[in-house]
Amino acid sequence: MGMLYANSETGLMNWNRPLWFLPCLFCIECIWFAVLKLTEKTIAIGKSLSGKHQNTVVDCTAASVILLSFTFMYYITYSHSNFIWPLESETALSMCSYFGIGLMLRRIPEQYPGLIFGTRTFLNKITKGRARIKTVMLAALAGVLFAFVIILSHYAGHMDSRPDDFNNVTAYILCSLAGSAAIILISRAVGKFLPFEYVGRRTLAILVLHKFPLYIIEILSPSVHALIRKDYLPVCIAADIVIVLLCLAVEKLLRRFAPITIGAK
Repeated sequence: MGMLYANSETGLMNWNRPLWFLPCLFCIECIWFAVLKLTEKTIAIGKSLSGKHQNTVVDCTAASVILLSFTFMYYITYSHSNFIWPLESETALSMCSYFGIGLMLRRIPEQYPGLIFGTRTFLNKITKGRARIKTVMLAALAGVLFAFVIILSHYAGHMDSRPDDFNNVTAYILCSLAGSAAIILISRAVGKFLPFEYVGRRTLAILVLHKFPLYIIEILSPSVHALIRKDYLPVCIAADIVIVLLCLAVEKLLRRFAPITIGAK
């Protein structure tokens, strides 16, 4: 019953609460599929629209959905509404803004090539075409963003996206956007980097399995687990590294002996 309703707040998913992200992601994808399909239908009705105007319709629609999603996040947090909807749909509604921002960013190179060309030209002028200087600049900017996230999150206090429980929603949005931007900059700075690519291709397994290493830490070292519960950053970072490594080891075994469990052939 808990698997069918698929909401970790029901108490019926305590066997593996972190699986909440799967139905949530499914809902988010369904929302954006519906939004984009309806937008396409609207554009098809107005056949006289030029390509530029069609792009404007898509951009405005996506921006509206993103703003509505952020608005819902504020509402569900500050109204203290305890929504427990099927398939984690209440969290999907507040989190689909980030999915939409990602979709919009993917459109930029295709729909706005001039912006990409201008940015590249500007970077080449600053770095004088030297790849190493460009890499250092991107990494430094990513470092500044990460520092901003750490400092702001320290003052913002508790942030938990699953139950939409934030001391400060605005701080959470700024932290999440800055952190995402920092990761994008790092990926651009390092380019092809096999360790990152290896972990990136196995994020599904990590998200599915990460609760079990946390249980091991809780059993073997209750004091460390207590610090994790208190969001003590150095311990959290160290624990995350250990958890990811353990998940990767188990994923390798599953891929070899039971590939179907992680969606592999």
